[in-house]
Amino acid sequence: MKLMLLAKRYLRTIGTAGIFGLALAPAQSCGCAGVGSPAVAVSIVDAQTRAPIAAGATVYVLESATGARLDSVTTMDDTREVLAGWDRTGRIDVVVEKPGYFPWTTTRLDVKGDCTVETRHLTAALRRR
Repeated sequence: MKLMLLAKRYLRTIGTAGIFGLALAPAQSCGCAGVGSPAVAVSIVDAQTRAPIAAGATVYVLESATGARLDSVTTMDDTREVLAGWDRTGRIDVVVEKPGYFPWTTTRLDVKGDCTVETRHLTAALRRR
């Protein structure tokens, strides 16, 4: 009996929309937009020496289905990892280009996540031309 009274009081306080609103709310309302997680973190190395060669390289993130460019980042130094595709999930292609090297590509990479992106860590081993 007490449980029933508490339940009725709770419903009067929040209303039925308060109970069901959480389940029916669109994903954007979770407050997660713009959390700031990259789809990929790419280490760029020379295929022969394995030395970092990110300076001057460009990382492109493309939508696999359409080829549309989602993001591109050009580095200025030999940073450990190049971060790209911020807050992007789904199936993507990643292309790395650097003068003097052949392009490196990986296709149909699945990036998952709900509120935060599950960053995929890649190593792009570029071959000299």
